[in-house]
Formats: sequence, structure tokens, C-alpha cells
Amino acid sequence: LDSRLYSEITVRNLAVEALTDPNPPALGDTEGRVTNAGRDFAWRRSTTALQGGELLKVDLAVRQGTGPEVTLTVLRPVL
Repeated sequence: LDSRLYSEITVRNLAVEALTDPNPPALGDTEGRVTNAGRDFAWRRSTTALQGGELLKVDLAVRQGTGPEVTLTVLRPVL
């Protein structure tokens, strides 16, 4: 449960970054690592333009070590 909770917090933090950054995330797949609360997490992001091109769909996935993968999808304007 502890690993899942921290993964949920981390995926939400990444979603907030994707939503509030003045520049939209690049289209395509990206992955990386982040530290949150002294714990290391692997993350993946897949960004696609929705029909009409005004919105981006951002799919996020986070995992801490061998813990469960937590996913979240957000939509943001391209601006």
C-alpha cells in the first residue's frame, strides 16, 4: 500500500507539471526517473494530439521499484 500511495502522489505531481507548464509536452513517448519523498520512481509519458489538434492527451505511468504501476490520463490545451 505504501508504494502504491507514493506512486499515486508522484503520478499526480507529473500530471500537474504537464498541465501547468507553459510549453505543452512533446508529442510521442518519453520516460525518466524522479525522486519524491526520498524514493525513486520510474515514469513514462505518452502524448498524442486529439482530433482537431486543440487538445493533447497525456498518458502517465509511474512505478516504484517492483511495486504496482499507477496510471493517470489528463487532457490539456495545446496553447
